[in-house]
Amino acid sequence: MLDTIAFVKERAGFDFKLIMLGEGPYRDVLEKKIDDLNLRKTVYLTGAVEPDDMGYYYSAADLFVFASKSETQGMVILEAMSAGLPVLTVRSSGIDDVVQNEFNGYKTKEDPRVWLEKMEKIFNDEQLYMRLSENAQNFASHYSIEEIAAKMQDFYARLLAGRQSNKNK
Repeated sequence: MLDTIAFVKERAGFDFKLIMLGEGPYRDVLEKKIDDLNLRKTVYLTGAVEPDDMGYYYSAADLFVFASKSETQGMVILEAMSAGLPVLTVRSSGIDDVVQNEFNGYKTKEDPRVWLEKMEKIFNDEQLYMRLSENAQNFASHYSIEEIAAKMQDFYARLLAGRQSNKNK
């Protein structure tokens, strides 16, 4: 992610900031890499963030970038989408069903040039940005607690009804 951000910063026709949320054992490594790539004024490490405070960060953002290739569920992507953020991510199994190219964001190969291209496209076309944002929010709404609970209730109701019907035969 940091190498890609350095590449984009060097070539982009727009200014941006990257806020990395979370804490972990590699913070010192990240800090050094940020310094080595001269990204101190571009990349900010927040440290641990309380779940209730995540919304503040989403609302302050214009785009959600995600470079994990090992994420298996993409929940953080759905959270970002629910805040109306288009998503730019590296292709991985966890996001294949969530991020849809040209609909709510872009999933790309691991290539800084492609990320630069997609970021420029998103930020230079206001209509595209608004469409991606609206679609992201609408897509994420299908994964709300209420929506999932209703689907689970319907599933179990049909399961129990089928079981009752089999007993009567």
